[in-house]
Amino acid sequence: MTMTAMRDDGAGSPMMVRRALLVGMGLAATPFWEAMAAQTAGGAASAPLTLPLKLASITHHIGISVRDVTASATFYSKLFGGDNVDGEKTPALRYFINLNSGSGVSGSTSPGSVAIGALGTAGGAGRTVPLIDHICLDARPFEAAAWEARAKQEGYRTGGAGIFIGFDNLPIQLSGGEGVQLSAGAIEKVPTLYKGRALVRSHGYDHVLVRVSDVEKAAVFFNKFFGLRTVGRSDDVLWLGDGATRLGLRRVAAGEEPGFDRYAVKVDAFDRAKLSRELTAIGATVAKPVASDGRKILRFADPDGLNVALTFA
Repeated sequence: MTMTAMRDDGAGSPMMVRRALLVGMGLAATPFWEAMAAQTAGGAASAPLTLPLKLASITHHIGISVRDVTASATFYSKLFGGDNVDGEKTPALRYFINLNSGSGVSGSTSPGSVAIGALGTAGGAGRTVPLIDHICLDARPFEAAAWEARAKQEGYRTGGAGIFIGFDNLPIQLSGGEGVQLSAGAIEKVPTLYKGRALVRSHGYDHVLVRVSDVEKAAVFFNKFFGLRTVGRSDDVLWLGDGATRLGLRRVAAGEEPGFDRYAVKVDAFDRAKLSRELTAIGATVAKPVASDGRKILRFADPDGLNVALTFA
């Protein structure tokens, strides 16, 4: 699916313009996105939020679209733990696997979650291959109508639910404060899929790696909107950060398109050989280590082929 960022031409009603955005994204027929667009349509005018937004976290959650939500959620429950799992039962099943045992996706102290939805719905609409479909940043203060006003001033359109189509048509969601519903249905406790020992004890996200068409221009974008600054370079990656989590920018290679390449989670120290065997047993494909990894990073593809890394300090 190719998504085209739509700029404001001042024409049409708010709802019709949002519907035009959804059509351009290939999502107009999807109930989730229709509900989110309707939620923010026609609200009272608000003063635009000041840029850069103040972030509480780069990674409130990361959304993935998969072929079998229950199978994927079972895999991640075995990896990170199956207790205290949030989800959405309607209009489509969606699991939030939290990366700690203290609070759910709606809690302000949560270090993040993996949001698992069905391919063909929401961020995966129009896609046929599983993908990391969006990232959600936690901005404080944040208010939906004020964000809509800022997006309009900057020439971007949103799809509701705090979502806008940013640099390289990357879907980015914003959470925090008032007026933002993160799903079409109610977020609630969902059935526990796994009650055994988790393979790792997780402590939130370490980084997200993004494929972009132009690394330097992407860095300017993320600095302007979110105040993220360069914290280092390694190989072909420019790293931005907020002091807790990093956002890596890598130029697309031949045959690739811009998108979210992988995410990494902080965990307790592990035995690489033992954890590799355990990951393989639950359906992951463990990657061979590269020279720069050392013993503190383990990379693998989940059962849907999505790239994940585990790292410890």
